[in-house]
Amino acid sequence: MNGVASTNMKHLGYKLNYGVSLLRIKELSTRFKKSEELADCLWKSDCREMKIMATLLHPEESFDEKKAYKWSLDCSNMELAEQFSRNIAAKRSFASSIVCKLLEGKEKMNHSLAYILAAAADKEKPINDKDFSIIFQNAEKDIYSEEAAVYSSVARFLKQASTRDLERTSQLIDKIDLEKGPGCAWIREEVRTFIEYAPSK
Repeated sequence: MNGVASTNMKHLGYKLNYGVSLLRIKELSTRFKKSEELADCLWKSDCREMKIMATLLHPEESFDEKKAYKWSLDCSNMELAEQFSRNIAAKRSFASSIVCKLLEGKEKMNHSLAYILAAAADKEKPINDKDFSIIFQNAEKDIYSEEAAVYSSVARFLKQASTRDLERTSQLIDKIDLEKGPGCAWIREEVRTFIEYAPSK
């Protein structure tokens, strides 16, 4: 346990949090054989380290869409959303379907997770054009969100979107109304900088 780190992570909302680094959690997970039963047990806890390990230890082939959506609704902070997305959800073919479901409601954390997952999934394997278009259209609206967790996740998605459809992404960035939302200027700068310095394909 890292007491200082644990204290600094209290804002994440876990009931139990040992402050263990992500690198160390990944190292510890290699000691165990992947197991659906073990992962399910770990996920049910409200302990930061156990939830993250669950995303590392669940076998990919048995992680179906129903469970993925259920787990997605339990992601209550940005760190868990990112680990859930990167470690397992983005690797499944139905990832973009989960994203679209998350965007149907108005829950801000769901929208934040949706863009994190969309960016990770599209990087893993380009998501289908229909779902990509739905996600992009939602991003056009969520650029103006008042929530930092949402608009910062939109920026992450738009960076990935620029590697797939540079023209459409650039047009969106250029037409942002900078006076309409607290993160608009930041998003424009973030995505423009990424486009400028991103390595060419």
